[in-house]
Amino acid sequence: MARPSTGLLLAIGLVCLALSAAIPSVYGLRRLTSGCGGCPSSCDTALKGCDFYFYGHENNVPKIKLIRKGDNTIYVRCGHILHRVGYDTRPVKVVNSANCAILQGQTWNTNACQHRLYGNGRHLASREFNVGNPSDFLNACIKVQISAAQYQDGGNFNNGHKNPRACIVVKTESTFG
Repeated sequence: MARPSTGLLLAIGLVCLALSAAIPSVYGLRRLTSGCGGCPSSCDTALKGCDFYFYGHENNVPKIKLIRKGDNTIYVRCGHILHRVGYDTRPVKVVNSANCAILQGQTWNTNACQHRLYGNGRHLASREFNVGNPSDFLNACIKVQISAAQYQDGGNFNNGHKNPRACIVVKTESTFG
C-alpha cells in the first residue's frame, strides 16, 4: 500500500482547520445572532441578554403587577420558564436563582433589588417589598440570575451564577397590586 506524501497530509490538515474556523459551532452561531453575552439586557426583547424566558414570550418581555405584601407570591400569569440552549428549547421544572437586579440607566443594580424577586418552581415569586425604596420596583426592568435549573425531560443546568446569560427578564407595572 502506498503511503500518502507529507504535502498531501499537510494540505488535508489545513483544509480541516479552515473548515472548522469557517463553520461556527451551534453555540457560536447562537451567540453571533442573539446579542452580546455580557451587555445589559433590555426589556424590549426577552432573549437579548438572557437564555431563559417565559412561555409565549420569546420575542417580548412580560409585564407583571407586583404584590407588595405577602411572602412567596408566585407570578404564574406570565407563563412558565423555558431555557434556550443553542437551537433547542428546554422546559424547566424547577429553577434556583442567585440574585435579582433592577436596570437603572444602563447598569444592573443588585443591591437595589435585594433578592425580592426570585425563582420558585418554574415561575418567579416575590418577597415583601419592605426594604430600600419600594418604588424602585415599579415600572422597572428586573433581571433574575438563574443559578441552576432542572429540566422537565431530565437533566440539569448548573453554575448559572458564573454565566451572565443565565437570567430571565421581566417588566413591572407602575403600581403594586
